[in-house]
Parts: sequence; structure tokens; C-alpha cells
Amino acid sequence: MKRILPILIFFTLVVFGMSTALKAEILARAGYQMQQLSASEGYNKFLKDRYGFDGIQLTGSQLALTYKMSQKLGVGLESSSLSANPKYKTLNGDEQEQQIKITSIILLLTAFRDSWEWTAGYGTGTLNRKFYGYNDSDIVTSNIAAQTGTKTSETSDSITLLQALYHIINNKLQWSAGARYTIHQHNIPADDARPGYNARGVPEPQIFDLGGIGLLTTLTISF
Repeated sequence: MKRILPILIFFTLVVFGMSTALKAEILARAGYQMQQLSASEGYNKFLKDRYGFDGIQLTGSQLALTYKMSQKLGVGLESSSLSANPKYKTLNGDEQEQQIKITSIILLLTAFRDSWEWTAGYGTGTLNRKFYGYNDSDIVTSNIAAQTGTKTSETSDSITLLQALYHIINNKLQWSAGARYTIHQHNIPADDARPGYNARGVPEPQIFDLGGIGLLTTLTISF
């Protein structure tokens, strides 16, 4: 998030400078999003098998600025944050909470048609995982006390999206609802603090698929 904020501030200054010089329209948007992750393969399936997480539910917010170059086309920048805190019980019956957080910054290209918006985007997403568990698959009575605990891991990768929004209220203040499809995958290496394990209990590289279809609602004001 520290890396994203300066970029967002710089883009804001540039956009408002351009709008003042060209008397163009600027759209400032805040939104809420929800998305359920697949649990069918890779690291997603490992989390289901190990912790019982059958489809992690991500929720979060987004902020975006769009420079409307014409009545039909605009470019913008979005900063978003999605998170989940799934819970599970250890073999001892203790309840633990895992933490998953995704922060993204995405360049947007938007087409406008009547009450519809169609957007394509590309950017980068940072995944932070804070998982309770063990550091090593080879756990014995002599090392178990040092193995247990919460470990944090961070990875970054590209994100691509396609989005459709319908303006339920389409005035200077817009209320919209729609959906987006994202392609966003992270490689979890075998030496990660919380790797995936194969059927033999050996750490192996796995893909954590954070993409899929999400639903969102937004409020937008134009300047």
C-alpha cells in the first residue's frame, strides 16, 4: 500500500491538471466488491484440504479516478483492497484465524454507452498471507514447540480485468452495479513460509488463483 499511494496521488494531480486545462470531465469513484475464490486446484485446493476453506470469500473497497477524454472513452487508475479472515480449528480444538489481503493498482480503459460502462484494466496486485501453522513438514516431539506460530508471506504478480457497470442512477452522482472478471494468479514457492504440500506431505510450488468473477457496487461523482 505504501508503494501504491504515491502513484495514486501523482495520477490525481495529473488528471486534475489536465481537466483544468482542457475543461474535461473527471469521474471520482468509490466502490465495494465481493468475490469468492475457487477451491478446485492448486494452492486453493490445498487450503480446502488442509483447513476446510471451501471457497474463500473476499470483500473490500476500491477508489478510482477516470479522465473522460470524450463522451465515449476514458482512462483511469484504480486502487483496491480485498481481504478475508477465514477461521479453522486445529487438531487440539483451538480456533485460529488466517488472513489474506490483496492490494492492487490498475490502469483502466473505459468505454461509455448510454447507462453502461465497459472497462478493461491491467496492473499489479500484492498478496499478503498471514497463516498459523508449522514451518516444516517434518515435525517431531523435539521441534514441535519451535515450529508452531503465525508466519507472514508476500508475493506480487500482474492482474488483468474486464468489467461491466450499469448506472442505476445516472446523474452527476451515479449509483452503479455490475461485475468484473479478473485474471490474477500467484506462484507460491516450495520454500514459502506457508507452502502447499503434495499428497506425500512434501512442500511443492503451487498456483494460488485469486481471479474469477466478482460483484460490485459503486458511487461516482463527476467534476
